[in-house]
Amino acid sequence: MNVPVIAMATAAGITLHAALTHGSVGLGRRPRDAVRIAFAIEALSVAAGSLALVAMYSATTPETHVAVTKWVFFPAEVVWVASTVWMVAFYADVRPLRWLVALSAGFGAVLLVNAMLPFGLMHGELDGIRSAALGGAHLTVTSAPSPHPLDVVTEALVVGAFVFMFIAVWRVYRRGEQKKAILVGLAVVLFTLATAVDKLADYGVVSSLYLTQLSFVVVVLAVGTGLRRDSLRAEARLKTDRAFLRSLVDERVSELGEANERLELEARERLATEGSLRRRVAELDGLQRISRTLAERGDMAAALDAAALEIAALLEARYARIDLPDGEAACAGRSEEDCEPATIGQAESDAEVGWSDLARAIDLREPAVFDGPEWAGLSTATRAHVVPEGIDHLLAVPLAARGSLFGVLSVGRDTGAAFSPGEMRLAATVAASLAAAVENERLHEKQTRQAAEDERQRLARDLHDAVTQTIYSAALIAEALPVVWERAPSEALVNLGRLRRLVRAALAEMRTLLFELRPAALLDAPLETSLSHLVDSLAGKIQAPIDLRADAVVLSPEVKIVLYRVTQEAFSNIAKHARATEVGVLVDADDQGRVTLQVRDDGRGFDPREIGSAGMGLHIMRERVDGIGGALAIDSAPDRGTTITVVCPRPAERLSTREEDRELSTAH
Repeated sequence: MNVPVIAMATAAGITLHAALTHGSVGLGRRPRDAVRIAFAIEALSVAAGSLALVAMYSATTPETHVAVTKWVFFPAEVVWVASTVWMVAFYADVRPLRWLVALSAGFGAVLLVNAMLPFGLMHGELDGIRSAALGGAHLTVTSAPSPHPLDVVTEALVVGAFVFMFIAVWRVYRRGEQKKAILVGLAVVLFTLATAVDKLADYGVVSSLYLTQLSFVVVVLAVGTGLRRDSLRAEARLKTDRAFLRSLVDERVSELGEANERLELEARERLATEGSLRRRVAELDGLQRISRTLAERGDMAAALDAAALEIAALLEARYARIDLPDGEAACAGRSEEDCEPATIGQAESDAEVGWSDLARAIDLREPAVFDGPEWAGLSTATRAHVVPEGIDHLLAVPLAARGSLFGVLSVGRDTGAAFSPGEMRLAATVAASLAAAVENERLHEKQTRQAAEDERQRLARDLHDAVTQTIYSAALIAEALPVVWERAPSEALVNLGRLRRLVRAALAEMRTLLFELRPAALLDAPLETSLSHLVDSLAGKIQAPIDLRADAVVLSPEVKIVLYRVTQEAFSNIAKHARATEVGVLVDADDQGRVTLQVRDDGRGFDPREIGSAGMGLHIMRERVDGIGGALAIDSAPDRGTTITVVCPRPAERLSTREEDRELSTAH
């Protein structure tokens, strides 16, 4: 029985099984297990080497022996060493990438050289074979070992590989992983000793079987045990991690469930908010329409009628009524029949609300709600109106403004939801707008009446102070004229002249009053035309010539009004205080567009420094001129007359000759 051949064949079977087992496990894992894949390649190369040894030990010719050595055994040894280096690097987690790549490249170059040499690196020449007796068995070996000289490169690479493996073992030990360091260290020591014996046998120093393949069986068992232990640990960690992940997933699922509930709640709240916003927008739009209706309609009754339709649409009601009594005080304590409301605005319906029910809202000063079928608080008369009409809900809101109550807004709704608090607030807001509109209309009417009364009083004063006095003086002269004519015709002629001046003055004053009653005419007429009316009026009050010289200039309305009023005030002062014998008015525009108004007289004059609070007219003049950005100068002294000058810096354009003619023709 050839024991060495059987041992090598057994080693090949064990290592091949290890290669298939660990290779399939390493390739099947995700991520792939690099340690098991490297170990599988290592075991596969050892299996190939073991089978090559079986062939070598049984070879019958030198050519067969050398061929097996060159093409199978030597490549298997090189791959075995390289894969061992990578397996140790991955298992010990010591991976100097550049060194590993360089070492692998060196082994690749050795394989290339081995293939190129005629007899490979293990045989420098073809020698004979002989039979050797080892362990009671006869094996075929070479006559004389003769490695190629380049084989020393292989030996150097092998030494470098084992040096790296010892360094890796040392680093694992220093890292605190003693068990892993001992396991890898024992395997490396065993590989080192077996490889050393095999190399000595290659060079003929010792006669021995190749021990690397046999020793690898021990490594397979040891590494398999280590990997099995690592697998168990990994499975235990996997179970722990899986349980942790399961609890984490359960926790996350619970959190997601809570988050979903919160999201659903937020979604419902958002939908409710959006619905509320849409309702608010619709309400604001309705309020805007109601406000626009109240503002645009000139007739308040028509405006309230249109507003009632808008209110009914806004509150989705059958009808809306706006009731204003003829007088709240007159209705106090009186029966419903004697105090019916005056319906100002109403959407179509026959379901009228009795005044006693509306009065309840006024008494409470807040909205009153009546709901069917009980209709608590609703009078029998009103119920007889609303029930046949299919009305189920009534709302009455008082109309109040400035502390005064003067009406009620009543709204009726068909069968359906009762008036909500929000709708009641909306109705109260609408009622406030209606009350404000009605109150403003009343105030406007009152102010209009007051303004008309004030204007009548002003006209009465002006007529009494000016026209009436003048006409009265003319009437006295006219009554006395026949007597004076019979007695002294020359004096009568003088009185006739006075009578003519008084009549002209009265006519001019009346024309001025009528002119001022039409502001549009005052603004449209040229300044010189307006000033001529003032001149005619002053001429009837004083016995002095008045000289008016005015250039035709284009002025803005505010400047024209100021110059007119300043002249009017100056003429009033001249008529009352000056006792002038000559008056002059000048309106001039220079090349820079400035307009100058000058009013002068040769009367009594005054000291401007002593005028004090008595000169209210002068203060008003100055305020008017300051309002248009002009300058006012008053030059006066006792017994030296008075000159008032206004300079307006605003651009004024001198009219062309054609425009002057047109303005003058209009004035005449």
